[in-house]
Amino acid sequence: VRLAWVVDVDEERCKKEVAEFGCKWATTIDEALADPQVHIVVIASTTDTHFPFIMKALEARKSVFTEKPISHEVKECQDAVNLALKVDLPFVCGYQRRKDHHFIELHRQINEGVVGRLKVIKSCSRDNPLPPMEYLRTSGGIFQDMLIHDYDMQDWLSGGQAPVSVTSVGHAYNEEIAAMPDLDTVAVLCKYESGLITMTDTCRDAAYGYDQRVEAFGELGMLTARNELTSSVEVATAAGHQLPPA
Repeated sequence: VRLAWVVDVDEERCKKEVAEFGCKWATTIDEALADPQVHIVVIASTTDTHFPFIMKALEARKSVFTEKPISHEVKECQDAVNLALKVDLPFVCGYQRRKDHHFIELHRQINEGVVGRLKVIKSCSRDNPLPPMEYLRTSGGIFQDMLIHDYDMQDWLSGGQAPVSVTSVGHAYNEEIAAMPDLDTVAVLCKYESGLITMTDTCRDAAYGYDQRVEAFGELGMLTARNELTSSVEVATAAGHQLPPA
């Protein structure tokens, strides 16, 4: 795989990438899509540009890998999928947690019945640092932008079950986020036809760092995927116990 083009509205950033990878650059996507040497387009732009770039790339007969979400609108998501099927090209929306080796192992053990029938999936999803306000204003909100990762994990770990009831509560502690209006701290409770219950607590800004944990509780026991630390060394002194950062 060879990087052929970098497309960015920031010319200086483009030039920096070109210097490192020796590729071409542009500030609009059209020139890159016209290049017959381009076979795959990776979309990592702002959320509001995903759908138009996806459609342009598929129409130009390029395979597409895009960051989530495809769009904030259900119809646009379906339009993108339908176009990919029509042109018969790979179209992937990436959710990075499915490639995290801790969650892969959790998923494997659930599927192998290690804890039996699932009763509860509990996830903690807290970010650090707080994203820029410019990003949050176009992100689609905490439910579509951040909690979407937890929805994806619950779908994956539960074997594709769909919830029959959803309850959520939230608050905006940050005044700028409240003014958007959006929330920065949320809890979501879901119930499934099988009896499965899922619980998620999420926050845009955890003072102590990035925090992603999942617990799967079943009839035979419990599986827990914790944060991966930078080291396994724990310091214990008269001041107490100190763990390395995640």
